Amino acid sequence: MATIVMTGLMLADKASWPASLIVGLGAGGATLVSVLTLLGRTNSS
Repeated sequence: MATIVMTGLMLADKASWPASLIVGLGAGGATLVSVLTLLGRTNSS
């Protein structure tokens, strides 16, 4: 979901599609890592 939103926002800001996709994938990856980190902390408590 974060990938789609960030890619769309970048495209709406007139960025090129490769740059938009890179930013979107970065946002999606960061969100995935954050969620997995939070889940890991919850399970180890």
